[in-house]
Amino acid sequence: MLSMKCILASVPWDPACGTTRGCFPDCRDTGCTFLVTWQPLVTELLFAVQYEVTATNSYVALGFSDDLRMGDDSVVACVPGDPTNPVQSWYTQDTDLESLSPLNTGLSAAIVTHANGVLACNFTRQIKDANAHFFNLNNEYLIMVVVGQMKTKHGVTQLDKHYMIPHTSDVKVDFTSTSIYKQYKLSSPLVKLHGSMMTLAWLVCCSIGIVIARYQKDLLPDKKLFSTKYWFQLHRGSMICVMIFGTVGFISIFVELKGYSQLTPPPSKGATAAHPVLGIIVTAIMFINPTMSMFRPDPDHKFRFVFNWAHLGVGVTGHVLAVVSTMIGLTTERAGLPTSGLVVGLLWLAAIIIMGVIMEILKWKTPANKTSCQNTGKSAEGTDKPNLKRDARLKVILLGIFCAAMGVFWIAIVAIIATY
Repeated sequence: MLSMKCILASVPWDPACGTTRGCFPDCRDTGCTFLVTWQPLVTELLFAVQYEVTATNSYVALGFSDDLRMGDDSVVACVPGDPTNPVQSWYTQDTDLESLSPLNTGLSAAIVTHANGVLACNFTRQIKDANAHFFNLNNEYLIMVVVGQMKTKHGVTQLDKHYMIPHTSDVKVDFTSTSIYKQYKLSSPLVKLHGSMMTLAWLVCCSIGIVIARYQKDLLPDKKLFSTKYWFQLHRGSMICVMIFGTVGFISIFVELKGYSQLTPPPSKGATAAHPVLGIIVTAIMFINPTMSMFRPDPDHKFRFVFNWAHLGVGVTGHVLAVVSTMIGLTTERAGLPTSGLVVGLLWLAAIIIMGVIMEILKWKTPANKTSCQNTGKSAEGTDKPNLKRDARLKVILLGIFCAAMGVFWIAIVAIIATY
């Protein structure tokens, strides 16, 4: 049971919640977004639904479901634009919405209003009916709440498909009780693992690996690690970590959602639908680029430059798409993260860009010094050698700062993910 009280609410809190009425609210310190209440009687339930919504062509619907997925659910829709049937009985068959016949099956005493930014719906629902698609609420079901848009076609009010992720109870509801039920949040350990591993793979390990490959090839030039240059071993190690952490993150979300899950966002957030698609693309790239490296030609091969550009292009493309996917993931309704998550993500991105600009400037300066040396006839062992060593030390220091910054940002993101 949950105890809560809403203040400064467009949707007022019902003090009868938890005593004579069962309730399913969405309330915070700033107020309630919606409140569903029910009062159990002998053969029926008195429902009251209030939802804060500004669009005048909106409907609100309650779903009764055995699972967290929409489909094969009993639905009651509150339709303020329909004076004949303001509350309607529906059934979801897979992704299709089918009306029961008659449309008001099991429903009576309906009052639906939309005023002052609140859509209110009161009705009486029979606990059970002969229609098998009208669920018997003597049994326990998850309760879902959604808002969608209506349209009128040939004088008939029709319900458009809703774009929001349903508000769903965290456990199945006993409608004969007067308990207060909390919302389910997609915040299971597997979901948190997905977010943590994907950000670790792409925004930490991949970023560091790219920086090392592009800017740190003069790292400890006279020394080798297992017969290979230090920069290459560090780059390869970073990319192996990308594959390990990325694979864990990829598998964890598929296990949690029991397969591929397509996001259906509102029109204002249409870009968020790309998150799962981009995730699959970058995971494919995660394996394509290392596979390409297994077939790289020798350094002095005439086509080595083709491999270099292809390897760089595929890697950078994967990194860019991964960053875009991450930023989208931080804003999806399903993630449920606060704005601070996106802020940290954007600061993280800014740090990557700043590092790239600084290192490009240093990289641009070094060839200039060499050219100057050649033009003046001075040996690299002479006056320019201290400058080259200084630049090399500076790049190592910058790499250390960059790695530390990536780690700090990752810890901040994980802290936010773990909290919500």
